[in-house]
Amino acid sequence: MPKDWSGSVDLHLDVDTAGGRRAGLEQALRAAIAAGRLAPGAALPSTRALAAELGFSRGTVTAAYDQL
Repeated sequence: MPKDWSGSVDLHLDVDTAGGRRAGLEQALRAAIAAGRLAPGAALPSTRALAAELGFSRGTVTAAYDQL
């Protein structure tokens, strides 16, 4: 995993979705993969880096990653 997350992947987050932030982040990551903005098998940012960038808790990001 990269140590620095550039935020170059365009995530379209909907935190008002059923399931809240975790579900919204999971859906955004899946959509980024489906649209080709994030290649299947590409390294994701660390949970700490993405949580800090989005202003989410690390647990929320970890839970979303666990669903992928």
